[in-house]
Amino acid sequence: MTGQPSAEDFGHEPMNIITNGKLRAVVCARCSVWDRGFNHVDWPCTSAIVLGLVARESS
Repeated sequence: MTGQPSAEDFGHEPMNIITNGKLRAVVCARCSVWDRGFNHVDWPCTSAIVLGLVARESS
């Protein structure tokens, strides 16, 4: 995470999940929540794509 959310990204930014010293997943810091366990949303989330934070994949 890079710190405070900016007006452009609304907090949607990649966050590394590391377990036992190994990268386990890259998730969206804004969409993922800690509530009776960790419910994560893989990066890039739909909001990041719509906001133009990442390129859309071509079909």
